[in-house]
Amino acid sequence: MFGAMKLQLYHQAGGPLEPRFEAAQFEIDGLPIFKWQTCMRSLMLVPHDFVAQGFGANLGGEWLSGEAAYQRLLEITCGLHSPLVGETEVFGQFKDAVEKRIRTSSAGDGVEGVFVTTLRQWSKALIEDVKMIRQKHLNDLGSQSYGSLVRREIRELDQPRIEFLGAGQLVAEILPWLLKTLDTTDSTTVTIHSRNSLRAQKRLEEYSTYVQSEKLRFAEIESGVKKESHTSARVLIIAAPMSANEISHWARDVVHFDLIIDLRGESRVDSIRDLELSKRLRALDEIFLSIEAARIIATDKKNAALGFISERVDVRGATTTHRPFGWEDVC
Repeated sequence: MFGAMKLQLYHQAGGPLEPRFEAAQFEIDGLPIFKWQTCMRSLMLVPHDFVAQGFGANLGGEWLSGEAAYQRLLEITCGLHSPLVGETEVFGQFKDAVEKRIRTSSAGDGVEGVFVTTLRQWSKALIEDVKMIRQKHLNDLGSQSYGSLVRREIRELDQPRIEFLGAGQLVAEILPWLLKTLDTTDSTTVTIHSRNSLRAQKRLEEYSTYVQSEKLRFAEIESGVKKESHTSARVLIIAAPMSANEISHWARDVVHFDLIIDLRGESRVDSIRDLELSKRLRALDEIFLSIEAARIIATDKKNAALGFISERVDVRGATTTHRPFGWEDVC
């Protein structure tokens, strides 16, 4: 199955490639390549006779060939090397990168043409296998992070208005998950209340496009939160070390929130439950237990998926490919 040309994979977790290879797009030293980079790793598929003396030696990368290379790509595209086991974003990035590489190829009968044909065959098999593995082993993984859990909690609310108390690391972790919702709705907004709104906006300046569209807003905590006439659901996410009394004072003009997610460590001994700000309250302890339970399930499913991947690689490796043009000699 592994195509007309023998390929090898370079895989490096974290950081950019060496400058010469970072700048390359479609070829290096006259040989075609497929390069794919995410925020967490760099990967490069190259012909088997590609030689780069000392390449990646100081970067902790690995070189893999044939079935081992296909298996590593399959593990990565299934989300099994991601912090969030089974996440699908990396799979989408892979498909986009392959489509772009094939679309921009000047494929002919030479090495480039054989390389692209093999890449197309690998990607077709990978996409089929990822879908099969996800269906068999990676469904219903639950929420394994604060961001995924928060998004799941608000998913059923219609066009919610979301208020954050705090602008620290926890907010930075959760915010990208909620911004995906902003991309698909018209009236959902997120407001971040902090003790210094200008500093918070600078810390989160990578999301400036959402600020310009007024979907993401910043406000001072001391200004409180105002009662509004709209009928959309209101969600409060508490991610700042504030006491129940401080929160009560801040929310004094609001009749109620439809949902409060209280991520304060203080929530264990200083609950806001008696404030009756919402009929639906999720506190840190129950959220933590939900995440831990989901991670245990995800680990079990990941191990099952890895075993199934080994079986699929064996099946792929045993598949005979008809090569009418004798491409088996090109490598």
